[in-house]
Amino acid sequence: MTISFEAPYHNFIKHESVDGIEAYEKFLNFVKGEFDLFQKEEINGLKVYFPNGWFIVEILKETESNIEFKINIKSKTLKSGKVVEAKINALNKLFNNVLDKKEKVLG
Repeated sequence: MTISFEAPYHNFIKHESVDGIEAYEKFLNFVKGEFDLFQKEEINGLKVYFPNGWFIVEILKETESNIEFKINIKSKTLKSGKVVEAKINALNKLFNNVLDKKEKVLG
């Protein structure tokens, strides 16, 4: 994850990819579940507002078999940005573990 500062926000940017739109939508469901009590917008991706900032998950490139997407966190404080980053990283790790287990069962 790349971290920078552009007043008034600390920016955290991470690029990810998944195999297909179905996996991307499942990842979004994981994120929506974790941030269930926060205000959300689903116009161009998923935008979630949290105290001191917001983050957006949006598709960068889509092919039939692969979705490349960006997670961009904007936080007024470095601490709250790192908390959200840690939650998203934990979700991503959990999501990948679930996909790996599913592949082992089906494979």
